[in-house]
Amino acid sequence: FNTVNPSVYAQRETPVPLKARYMKKDLADWARSAGLAIKMPPTVFPVNSVKAMRGCIWLGNEKMVPFARAVFEAYWGDDKDISQDAVLTEICGKVGIDPAKFFAGIGDQAIKDQLKANTEEAVARGA
Repeated sequence: FNTVNPSVYAQRETPVPLKARYMKKDLADWARSAGLAIKMPPTVFPVNSVKAMRGCIWLGNEKMVPFARAVFEAYWGDDKDISQDAVLTEICGKVGIDPAKFFAGIGDQAIKDQLKANTEEAVARGA
């Protein structure tokens, strides 16, 4: 997050009121369209989502979408701190992932390297 959004901290210090108001409205519109609940602002913001992002890579296509949605709902809808292992363990259980395998998988150096490569690619593309 910090790599692709380095200005977020400055924006929090000196927000542009109209932009902030529109962002909140736009987020609420998209959430309603997708049938999701959004709590703004979340208690922990910004959150360290690196374990969740590694999890998406480790899971691949099979369970990545339900996992990512559950992470989104936990953070934005239920106001849970997704950087915490207990929260990720709960999410794993919810979507049928063995937590022990999950934590072993996201600790694998190849998964860490892939997330780093994906992030560098996103930055290179202008994200």
